[in-house]
Amino acid sequence: MPADDVVVEVEGASKSFRLPSGEHLRLLNGVDLTVTAGDSVAIQGRSGSGKSTLLRALGLFIPFDEGRHHMLGVDIRAAGDRRCSKLRARSIGFVFQDFRLLPNLTAQQNVEYGCLLAGLGPREGARAAREALERVGLTDRARSRPAQLSGGEQQRVSIARALVKRPDLVLADEPTGSLDGETADVVIELLLASVADLGAALVLVTHDDAVAGRCGRRVRLGGGTLHDDEPAAAGGG
Repeated sequence: MPADDVVVEVEGASKSFRLPSGEHLRLLNGVDLTVTAGDSVAIQGRSGSGKSTLLRALGLFIPFDEGRHHMLGVDIRAAGDRRCSKLRARSIGFVFQDFRLLPNLTAQQNVEYGCLLAGLGPREGARAAREALERVGLTDRARSRPAQLSGGEQQRVSIARALVKRPDLVLADEPTGSLDGETADVVIELLLASVADLGAALVLVTHDDAVAGRCGRRVRLGGGTLHDDEPAAAGGG
């Protein structure tokens, strides 16, 4: 693909954390990953292998210690906190296992909150939120609060919130981990189709082989490095 289609490019990236004992734990060591517009990439690995750390770094919450990290042509390691915050707010959507909806807000208001963080005005945000809820099939639940929604409905609101600003990159951390099998199938199909419709890139972490198999690519994180890059089963988005 042309270079302009590259959303994220990471080369030789490493990340360590200082333990209470004073020792340094290196979770990521020489990670290479390139994700282009339209890609859907599943990251798998054992618990504690660094998957969530990698996702947090890709989401610009923490920096890599070493290596190259570019997003949409921006050198992230050279960019300041303010530029990274703006890039995260406007160009990255997040979907979490525990939904992270604000309990006192309706579904519509939760999605509008995503617009607020992206810098959209109230009128534009309200319109975008309605369209996003329609995309995930929840128009009739727009006034419901999270406690009034099923787990699958809450995750669909979370997807709508992630996609409402039309991000270039969507990061999903175990998006079906709290759902039963049938609901998980519906949610992952919706997530893949919605991201593809926007032409965005998707990187998700999952323990579920069936979910990983729906993605276009599957990589495994072990020993701090991504490896065994392989095509997923037919039918991936």
